[in-house]
Order: sequence, then C-alpha cells, then structure tokens
Amino acid sequence: AMTSTFSSPRGKPYRYYSCTAPRRRGTAECPVRAVSAPQIESFVVDRIRDIGRDPALLEETMAAIEADREREKPQLEKEQRMLTVDLAGCRGEARRLVSALASGGDTPSLTGRLGELDERAGQLEARLGEVAQALAAVDRQALSRDEVAKALADFDPVWDALVPREKVSLLALLVERVEYDGSDVAMTFRGEGVARRAA
Repeated sequence: AMTSTFSSPRGKPYRYYSCTAPRRRGTAECPVRAVSAPQIESFVVDRIRDIGRDPALLEETMAAIEADREREKPQLEKEQRMLTVDLAGCRGEARRLVSALASGGDTPSLTGRLGELDERAGQLEARLGEVAQALAAVDRQALSRDEVAKALADFDPVWDALVPREKVSLLALLVERVEYDGSDVAMTFRGEGVARRAA
C-alpha cells in the first residue's frame, strides 16, 4: 500500500506516493520506495479517458458498476430489516418492563434493564439512519448507461469542471486498484476481469 505525501526541496512542493510497509517492516518489503503523484495520477486519468473511446471497455465498466451496486443494495436492505426487527424487540421489552414497574415490580433490576434497552435502542436507531443514508447514496449513484457514456465521451470538460472531492468519488466508482512495480502500472477497473496494463 502507498500513501500520498509531499516534500519541499528547495522550497518547491513535490507530491509523491510512498510505500507504507518500509516504515513498519523494513525497506525489503517494498521494491518501489516512491513514485511521482502527478505521473501516476495522469496515467489513471488517461486510462479513464480510454473507456470513453473503447465501446467494449465502456460496456465492461458499466456492467461492473451495476454489479457492485446490485451486491451492495441487498446487503444494506437485509441489515435494515434485521435492525428494524431488533429495534421493535427492544421497544416491546421496554413496554413490558414499564408495565411491570407500574405494577410495583422489582424496581432496581427493572430500571437497570430499561436503561440498557434505551441505550441499545439508541444504537439501533443510529445505525438505521446510517443504513438509510447508504441506501439513498446507492440509489443516487444509479446512473444510466447513456449518462455515463456521455460523461466519458466528453471526459475532459467534465473532469475539469469537477472539484477534488467529486474527482475522488468518480475515481472510487470506476477504479478498484492501481499497482506499480517500478516499471509497469496495472490498473483494475471495478468488476472482475476489467483490467488494463501499460508501461
């Protein structure tokens, strides 16, 4: 794994990616100590430009994005159902405990359990909110093939108009992995088998 960093030799900032392994396990763990950030980033952006020029690669990329979405959404929906059931169980038990308290039940143990249930219900509600936001984000990312194809065909003006955060989001949507061994760069797009290698 590499992390982005920078130095300022002679006062001029220089951005690069460096291996994290040598810091923890010694220099033998990473054959490439550092790589220029502008060069590797330009390579990645150029490969994305190629998607818009290659109909087969565009089709593979779109299928991979849709497959990622189809895997993620059912998992989130399943978690949402389980959380909802757990929350209903907490609330039901809390109602029974309140009724027992009203009937003069064992107050210290009942109030302690009510506190636990209240805390658990708060955790479940918070997680339900996070899952709902994640589901909404998945739905927002469901772009049509035509929209993506048009954006990639007109890549340069679209890319230039994006703010850094939007560029990061686009890259995360399209690119799964970028590897550099000192001579070759291998870039894997989202989805199995959608990979390109170049010197």
